[in-house]
Amino acid sequence: MLVNIVEASHRWEKSRWPNFSVGEMSCPCCGEVWWAPSEFDRIQLLRTNLQRPVALNSTHRCRRHNALVGGAPLSEHKKIAFDFSLSRGRNIRKDMEALSVLQSHMLRVGFGSFGLYGTFIHCDSRVGRFWVTPAGKNWSQYFRRVSSLSIGERPSEAASKQETKK
Repeated sequence: MLVNIVEASHRWEKSRWPNFSVGEMSCPCCGEVWWAPSEFDRIQLLRTNLQRPVALNSTHRCRRHNALVGGAPLSEHKKIAFDFSLSRGRNIRKDMEALSVLQSHMLRVGFGSFGLYGTFIHCDSRVGRFWVTPAGKNWSQYFRRVSSLSIGERPSEAASKQETKK
């Protein structure tokens, strides 16, 4: 549901989402917010589970801003999606040790689609989408194709199921 930043500020529960602000969830050009508490819960739970900062680069975009930044016409950012890096200003490829467990955390909290870019990761709640940009190919080995995993399932559990089927 779309709301303006003033209304979203009144609804924002700082105790529920202590590591994020309503400003981070709003469109940078107009302040429009896609009000989605369950998605805010997911990103907060990811942050809590990782026990390290999650720097949000992009969340909601109004139609105009999405077009200005070259976003896909059907981009989930027109609702809510998360582009993030694990530490602002650093290339995420430097965080390889964290990447080895990142996807399992993301699946556990309910994210099902991932895009790998050179300096950030895209995630949203759609099931089974996975893409890698040329800049993200250097670390795509740390992620598994989502279609082989169930939401909420750890990659190690999926591997065990595969072994059982053999």
